[in-house]
Amino acid sequence: MKALFSMIAAVMISAFSYAQQLEQIPLIEVEGYSQRLVNPDEAVLMINLEEKAMKVADASKVLNTKTQKLADELKKARVRDYKLIADNYSVDINRIYLSGNSRDSGYVARQSLRIVTSSTNEDLQKIIEAINSSGI
Repeated sequence: MKALFSMIAAVMISAFSYAQQLEQIPLIEVEGYSQRLVNPDEAVLMINLEEKAMKVADASKVLNTKTQKLADELKKARVRDYKLIADNYSVDINRIYLSGNSRDSGYVARQSLRIVTSSTNEDLQKIIEAINSSGI
């Protein structure tokens, strides 16, 4: 009987201490809605250009023409506060592997363009439209 009483007492004490632990857990309840008050600092649009041609000069010329066309479209759209950054320019041999044999087939010119802006959403829309109208 003593053993049963001590077991019931142990269960009651552990249940009581568990209830006290639940009361000690901090809980914050919030009611309402959220709203974004701060716009992003900047938007970065990345464009990777690639052109294949039989001569290095031809591939480079086409890439330069595409980049210039994008710059002209941005000026034409009167976009303010942006940077057009061209980097990672490279020209590689266009090597084709077919049935275990490799064959050189001209050159591949690659270039990365980044348009960095901290402007409003209206200007971002103008930038997207300029990219689409430039055809790159």
